[in-house]
Amino acid sequence: MCIRDSDNSKEYDIFKLVDEKSKEIRVAFPDLMVFQIGDCFESILKIIISVHVFNNDFKTIFNNLDLNSIKGISKLTCVLYHNLKDVKVTFLALINLLTKKLIYYLNLKTPTEDSTSYLTDIFSSFERCLYKTNLKIYNQFKINDIKPSDYLNLLISNYFSSIFRINTCSRIIDVYLFEGETFLLRTL
Repeated sequence: MCIRDSDNSKEYDIFKLVDEKSKEIRVAFPDLMVFQIGDCFESILKIIISVHVFNNDFKTIFNNLDLNSIKGISKLTCVLYHNLKDVKVTFLALINLLTKKLIYYLNLKTPTEDSTSYLTDIFSSFERCLYKTNLKIYNQFKINDIKPSDYLNLLISNYFSSIFRINTCSRIIDVYLFEGETFLLRTL
């Protein structure tokens, strides 16, 4: 049986993804020493690869979502698995978090009219809040021409898992699920 080049390419992409995500998991929360090897590592890797396969196979659900733009998705998966301790439940929770409106719109490959309008409102609300709560930072951002679109995606899309410890991230996700998207902006 002959394997087509497209099949080889797809397999190569999966192997490359497994290697990349394995490296990310191994450095996620190194102080805990639970994600680096063993069943926990394998479960988290399985979840991340499944989400990528799911994204490729079910375009109608993710529709235009760029998973590669979400920095820290491996750490986010570690946070979820650490709390939920079940592969299927963690997979569903990760899908649910990635398809929340703010996160979803921040990571579209091609922005839509709706997403652009929504994000413009979010960014202006965030700037007003920043102006009221921390004028020095607000002024510094204005002087250096730093816009919310330049940094919010890096911080919010992974629910702050790239900058906070696992317990803090767990609490942020918990409160976010209760209070909604404005909480993520207030967290900054």
